Parts: sequence; structure tokens; C-alpha cells
Amino acid sequence: MSSHLVFRDRTLSRRRFMSGLAVATAASSTIVLLSTAARAAAPEWQEYRDEEMGFRIELPVRISFKPGTPLDGKTPFVRWTDAEAEFDGMTLLVNATEHRGSPPADDIYELLRAGAPATGNLPSREEQRTVSGMPAREFIREADNVNYINRLVIVDNRVIIVFILGDRSIHRNPTVLRILDSLALLRGGR
Repeated sequence: MSSHLVFRDRTLSRRRFMSGLAVATAASSTIVLLSTAARAAAPEWQEYRDEEMGFRIELPVRISFKPGTPLDGKTPFVRWTDAEAEFDGMTLLVNATEHRGSPPADDIYELLRAGAPATGNLPSREEQRTVSGMPAREFIREADNVNYINRLVIVDNRVIIVFILGDRSIHRNPTVLRILDSLALLRGGR
């Protein structure tokens, strides 16, 4: 038997074959190393649970929530917690507010529909959603200059909002979708 391999009328010597195999192996090793490095650089998802406010969310970045209480009895809020972080060119905001009474959903929706009138950053559309089986809303701005997705759910006297601001790609970004879809209500929240 000959030590030559034949491919489509081309003769390939054992030496040339082994040399090519070595190059292919080196290239595939580089791809594996790059893939391993990419996996190592992938975010480690963190779950945040707030038993008092009754929600949980997963985020691709460690984030610190700051609880707050009104300094005077005049504000409509009993307490709140919020957090903000930058990740991959996006701003992530999570806020939960407990109101003194049941907040009128239509008033809150109207505020979000108004967006930021001074800057003209009104939502371009509104979509109905659910969070843990409860009705929720999403206010979305898809434009050249400012893009955001704002998902909120109102439960009893609490309003829970996840807000993501970034470039136009946020609307198809799997990380953004995972963050929004991870928002869940917990049983036993006040």
C-alpha cells in the first residue's frame, strides 16, 4: 500500500498531510482557547430577591439595591428599593415602590406614556405582558437616538419596574430579554 493519499487526482504525501494536520490542530486549539476565553468573560448571573417587596430578578452584573423611606409623611410612598448598574453599554435600573394606598394603574401608565416630554423621548409603543401571571406593561422606545424598554407590574400597593436603556440593539439582545423575563413575583411579599 502506498504512503500517499489521493484526493481528486491530487497526490498528498504523508509529510504534507501530517504538516496540514498539525496546522489544523493548532488552529482548532486556538478556536477552543478563544471559545474558553469567551466563556470565561461571559457574565456570571446574579439573582436578587426582595422578600419584603415580593420580587426576584436575575442580572448579569453584581448590583447593590438601596432601600429608602420617605423623610416626611407627605409623599405617596411608604418605602422603595432601587438599583442602577452599567453593563455592556447598557444602563440597567430596577425599582420597587410601596405606596400608601393602591396606586391607580392608569395614572402610572399615563406617566410612562408621557415619557420625558422635555426631551421628546416618548415610548414608540406599549405592549401588554404578564409577570408571574399578573398583568404587566412594557413601554418601549425604538429610535435612532434613545432606546429603552421599561417593564412594570403593579401588585396591590407595589409597583415594580425594570428599565433598560441602550442603543438600538437592546430590542433583540438575548441578555436584555433574559433580564426582563427573569422578573418574577414572590409569594408572601407585602
